[in-house]
Amino acid sequence: MRENPTPGVLLKWATRARFAIGVAVLWAALHYLGGMVLQDHGRGAPLVLLSATGGASGGIPAACVALLAGAAAALLAGWRDELRCLAVLGLGLVLWSALGGTMDDWLKQADPQPGPPTGQAYTALLADYLLLAIVIVAATLLAATMRGRMPQTLKQLLQPPGDGGALGKGVAALLVTCAVAAIGMMLLTGPRLGETYRQQVLFAVAISFYAGVMIARMTTHAEHLLWYWVAPFVVGVGGLLWAAWKPGLGGAYANIDIIPAWGVVRALPIEMVGMGLIGVVWALRSSAPDAESSA
Repeated sequence: MRENPTPGVLLKWATRARFAIGVAVLWAALHYLGGMVLQDHGRGAPLVLLSATGGASGGIPAACVALLAGAAAALLAGWRDELRCLAVLGLGLVLWSALGGTMDDWLKQADPQPGPPTGQAYTALLADYLLLAIVIVAATLLAATMRGRMPQTLKQLLQPPGDGGALGKGVAALLVTCAVAAIGMMLLTGPRLGETYRQQVLFAVAISFYAGVMIARMTTHAEHLLWYWVAPFVVGVGGLLWAAWKPGLGGAYANIDIIPAWGVVRALPIEMVGMGLIGVVWALRSSAPDAESSA
């Protein structure tokens, strides 16, 4: 006779179901409401916010949708700690971008006339990282406020320990994470002159940040969340600045402007942030198994 599932197993599956519901609600809000206000975000168009045809008039309302829906999704998913909220937000952003174009499509849209590449297509995306950072922080703090955890979450997201030793370890952890993630993406996003494939890029981002966080924790023993969740933003912004400085491929390919300058910029900002957060949370959960039970 088959035994009844234990309460622990049922609770585990209920927790997973709540997480899936939260992500589904966030995706639906982003896809239908967020997509509605982005004028040029149709199927196959690259998903950018402030660089879209509507500019701030489309990107800011879409960001507001992401903020409010993200906070609601975190609560529906069953708030446990900041990592769970970041995982919901990251996965929701990735799913939102799933039907859009890649960085290749963005370069074609940004530079419709063939010719030598310029850095303008890359610098135009910098504002998206700022807006996404505001969305992530604000949505997490809003969800935490509704759970009565605002002071704890604010400290985890934005207030590193004040003593010099912990600060030094934290900065080292951030640098190690970013360096490993950047190297990983250069190796895993495909040939420099090849086409950009979204699934490959998303895999590369997740694995690279997972490896970066794991190596950083093993070498620096830094624990504060701030040094890890900001890494996708640092790598993304740094990658764009480098690509803007050296946008060309050189040699016989000097006049090609529809191939990303290097592997780190093959991920659009929303893909870098969304999948980067998933890789970071995955690594932090793996290296701290008791985090799931923290309130």
